[in-house]
Amino acid sequence: MRVAAEFPVKVMFPMIATLGEWREAAALLAAAREEVLARGDRAPAAIETGIMVEIPAAALLAREFAAEVDFFSIGTNDLTQYTLAAERAMREWPRLPTLCSPPCSG
Repeated sequence: MRVAAEFPVKVMFPMIATLGEWREAAALLAAAREEVLARGDRAPAAIETGIMVEIPAAALLAREFAAEVDFFSIGTNDLTQYTLAAERAMREWPRLPTLCSPPCSG
């Protein structure tokens, strides 16, 4: 927080699935800012905050999150793994569904 008073800093919260989780994380960041100010240290007026969209629930709530966060980072590896129920450590991957499963027509 003190570094953010002098240098541009962004905070990204990972594994956020609900607006409630986002709001709780944002409140913790605000509380940390208040603690820094209470000690007499400098803190920025605001810090850009966002979420990593890596859970399907967050992707489905993107419109709602967009009204509250400053930015998104898309975690394509985890998002794909969770969406397709694929285990990252598998030695051989079974044939996984794609956006065109069943095959796209046209």
